[in-house]
Amino acid sequence: MIQSPFGSARPRISFTPANLDLSPPVIYYYNSFRFLPPLPLAPLQNKSQRGSRAGRCSMKLTGLTLLFPAVVLSLSARAQSPSAHNVSPSDAVVSVQELAMPAKAARALERGTSLLLKGEAEASLPYFSTAIKLAPACFRGYHNRALALYRLGQLDAAALDFRKSIDLSNSTFAPSLFGLSMILYQHSRFPEAESLVRTGLYVNSGSAIGKYCLGLVQYSLGQISEALQSALDALGRDPALADVRVLLARIHERQHNPSAVIADVQAYFKLDPRGPLQEEARKLLERAQQNLAALSAVAFYETP
Repeated sequence: MIQSPFGSARPRISFTPANLDLSPPVIYYYNSFRFLPPLPLAPLQNKSQRGSRAGRCSMKLTGLTLLFPAVVLSLSARAQSPSAHNVSPSDAVVSVQELAMPAKAARALERGTSLLLKGEAEASLPYFSTAIKLAPACFRGYHNRALALYRLGQLDAAALDFRKSIDLSNSTFAPSLFGLSMILYQHSRFPEAESLVRTGLYVNSGSAIGKYCLGLVQYSLGQISEALQSALDALGRDPALADVRVLLARIHERQHNPSAVIADVQAYFKLDPRGPLQEEARKLLERAQQNLAALSAVAFYETP
């Protein structure tokens, strides 16, 4: 039998988590294109539809098909109501100006969006600017240009476009509210960011991205229990939202739960093996493994 070098009276070892990171979590909001809405094209009417007050057109939204009445003037009240649809109501907002968007503006917005989704943010900018020039009352041109500017690191310019989108949509388009909140978050303006996120969630209470953004802000404000609940809410709305797993790992690290951190990071890599947060995830995993080893040593030497 191997004798402990400390004798029969094993010393108590205090456990201090290794290199606890208290900085705000990294945010890669641009990479979560779940919030990027598709281009709303003006519906084409055939002869049988002209004069009708109840024509309908369909719009694809991330696997969903939402139906919008196709008549412009008679529907402005419903179009601007954030509660018109049970699923993603903020993405369902369609203004009279948008339904009447000129064809050239629609094509420019579509082309810019296509380039942006391919990662060609700089190339998309002229198309968004053209769409804005031809349809200045359409908030989506400003929103998508803000995303491109965000991707290019031009946060101040992106913030201006997000604000313009918010103004044009009368604060009923949640993705722009979330986008601006994350710029304020990166500038450590956490209370303002939280206010914007909550406004967005009021518009679209079912948004996983919104709950994730709220969790990030709450974590940075030191509201750990609230951040945990928001992160879990985000996963409940979208289990495939990988970045939430990294936020959960940060939360569990603060709660001194290395086993949970390891599980969170493993779940992240399973969902997104080459994700943009992989470097932070690896650091979290390394610290958690060190902390778990230290806890195991404590348990060994404190066992009677």
